[in-house]
Amino acid sequence: MTEDRRSAKPSRGVSCFDCHVNGHTNAANHPAGDIRPQPFRRRIDTPSLRGVNILERGSQVHFMAEFQSLLDFPPAPKLNVWGKLDPAKATAQELRGQEIFFGKAQCGVCHPAPYYTDNLTHNLRAERFFQPRMINGRMASADGPIKTFTLRGLKDSPPYLHDGRLLTIEDTVEFFNLVTEVKLTREEKEALVAFLRVL
Repeated sequence: MTEDRRSAKPSRGVSCFDCHVNGHTNAANHPAGDIRPQPFRRRIDTPSLRGVNILERGSQVHFMAEFQSLLDFPPAPKLNVWGKLDPAKATAQELRGQEIFFGKAQCGVCHPAPYYTDNLTHNLRAERFFQPRMINGRMASADGPIKTFTLRGLKDSPPYLHDGRLLTIEDTVEFFNLVTEVKLTREEKEALVAFLRVL
């Protein structure tokens, strides 16, 4: 194994850390295998394993669950013990972003503190805004329910959404602004991005 515990030679197979480098992510996307017809095949994002110690692992392989229980979230020095900003450490813009996150933008409905996930799936029904069509060999159609990923350590793992279609945090804020129709102003979106970067 290499120093960060990836497989040093292809003949040694694939380790979890080949994709989840040091328990985080290499930010790569992978095809979903042969479970869908080719035009509808979605890419699968490599999520960070940091913070999976909060998840229920009763149905998983015991030893993998034991290992995952060691992976905590990355440090977020501006957050207090409840997962909210410490006013003594945060900027005015970050505090405004937190207010928008839990208020007007409604992000906190699916991403509640302190872990910033509800461990559920939600259907954004983004297909309300477009007709299904082929884009770069991928059929843009209904996504169905997608898992609520944790937002802790968000800045370290682009691209975003379940299939990597959103390249930056700014793109992600704009996507949800449109899909949820909350009508954020430019200043509100900038403050929200500032808050998301400190999680």
